[in-house]
Amino acid sequence: MECTSFVNIRSLCIKIVLFLVAFYSLHMSTPAIGGDQDQCAIFNLNSIIEIAIRQNPTLKSLRHAVEVEKALIEPSGALPDPTIGIAVLNLPMDTFSLDQEAMTQSQIRLTQKIPYPGKLSLKKDIQALKARAAKWRLEEEILTLKRDVRILYWELFRIKNTLRLLQREKKTLEKIIALTTSKYETGSGLQSDVLLAQLELTRLLDKEIALKAQEEDRLHKLMEILGTNDSCIDVKVPTRSGISSIYPLDTLAKEALRQNPGILKLEELLELKKTSYELTKKSYYPDFSVLAAYGKRFGDNPDGSDRADFGSLMFSFNLPIFYRKKQTLEVVSALEGVKSMGERLDAKRDQVIETLKGKYAVYSGLLDQDRLYRETILPKARSTLEALKAAYTKGRADIVGLLRAELMLYTFEEAHVYVIAKANQTLADIQALVGSEL
Repeated sequence: MECTSFVNIRSLCIKIVLFLVAFYSLHMSTPAIGGDQDQCAIFNLNSIIEIAIRQNPTLKSLRHAVEVEKALIEPSGALPDPTIGIAVLNLPMDTFSLDQEAMTQSQIRLTQKIPYPGKLSLKKDIQALKARAAKWRLEEEILTLKRDVRILYWELFRIKNTLRLLQREKKTLEKIIALTTSKYETGSGLQSDVLLAQLELTRLLDKEIALKAQEEDRLHKLMEILGTNDSCIDVKVPTRSGISSIYPLDTLAKEALRQNPGILKLEELLELKKTSYELTKKSYYPDFSVLAAYGKRFGDNPDGSDRADFGSLMFSFNLPIFYRKKQTLEVVSALEGVKSMGERLDAKRDQVIETLKGKYAVYSGLLDQDRLYRETILPKARSTLEALKAAYTKGRADIVGLLRAELMLYTFEEAHVYVIAKANQTLADIQALVGSEL
């Protein structure tokens, strides 16, 4: 009688534990970010990229920067504004009379500075190169933004699909717990089997908490990229996704050298440095200044006629006589700037190609892993689990073997999800390096 009461008490405790686990699991299934799930804005990958390109604050700033540089192209090639001056010349200080002296006059003058031929066109070319470099800087940031969005998206793919696998695993474990509990209550099973299954379920709950925290963190990062203040967003990810082959490495490398915005930006900046060098060499040549003046005289000549007005025309230019300490050193500096930018461009090309090689190798390895999981590992793991389940119900296998097979399948499926996510994140890196969609 005491033994029966002990068994009943044990059974009641197990049922209470199962109830608490189920309640906690239901509580943890609420949305990751505040608010009702039905009120969340739900996005797919394409809509996220579209919104990010349109609303991201950094891109908005860079678009304005491009317009700033474009607006300065025409002004940079224009002549300096002329200056106008008004003067009174040769005014006698004793009487301040305008008609006392024949040389007294009121004058208006106009001065125009004229740079040496070719300087203005070079300045305009330099500004046009700045505008093009700013445009490629914008394109580079757009590609970086797309890459970051894709990486976050596929990270959410990994988290959400791992959570789906975890929910399925929990249901399976709950069935195993119910089965082991039933066997224990009838005296044909061990209490340790029940506790072992419950412990495994608790481990899954711990993992679920961590995954939901990661999901919330990634969604907040996504909101930052989108430039949105929505209190609740969610991302629609596929339950399954494949990995496809891409172009050969040589083809991708040629495309990267041809259209990578980071490389194109530095090419424009190299041309800018070369043009600046040509402009600096023209500093050896003088700039000109033309002055035209009209002088109004007052009073009469001795014969009674009106005094004639004066007209003046002056032509001047600067003399670069201190060229050894100024122009020569400026030319040396500009030439070093050309060399420095050339080295930066070569380093950028090498960096893009070497990074591309590394990412391509990683992607190829992940492609092989995906094929291995789909064709070999997962089918065998599923077959093993089904065989152990059938054997366990007939008493031919123990709970430890069944749990081990269940955990092994879950681990393999989670690893496969990781491979798919990592492959697509690597593909996002490759697309950013190549400068186009693949």
